[in-house]
Amino acid sequence: LWMQPDRLAPMRSGTPLVLVHGYSCSRAAWWWQRRRLEAAGFTVATLSLEPIYADIETYLPALSQRIDAVLTKTGARQVALVGHSMGGVVIRAWLARHGGERVSRVVTLGTPHGGTRLARLGLGRNARQMELGSAWLQSLGETAVDRVAIFSAHDNYVAPRSQLERTGARRVEL
Repeated sequence: LWMQPDRLAPMRSGTPLVLVHGYSCSRAAWWWQRRRLEAAGFTVATLSLEPIYADIETYLPALSQRIDAVLTKTGARQVALVGHSMGGVVIRAWLARHGGERVSRVVTLGTPHGGTRLARLGLGRNARQMELGSAWLQSLGETAVDRVAIFSAHDNYVAPRSQLERTGARRVEL
């Protein structure tokens, strides 16, 4: 109820952001961050990945539709994708299926790129896909899109911590 619709309007410059939430969340997870980003001058879009415990592949059409809508409403040629935790995995899967032509940059925040041991405790197909070393994660490969992986040395959800890093991504450790 507190997460009002995204405020998308034609842009003269800049790149709109599409924020993709993590496991068992909704777009409301971005409430505070969206306000801060908009105050800093960014155009920000969000989406909810539903149903919450589905196969990650089922989220890809919704992400495609959201990217298309953002590009249409803003007039931009590309978006920057920001994914928290599972949201970063969703973005990687989308890029593996659709390529990076419409994406200028990907920023992941605490994303289990190589999986996590804790996924064994999660519910749903998406948790199985995020298990440490899963064949599905390994099938995603890499992309030529500019990538930044932001993570904490003290992450308590992604274990081992080395799975937070991504080959070819600029690393920002907090």
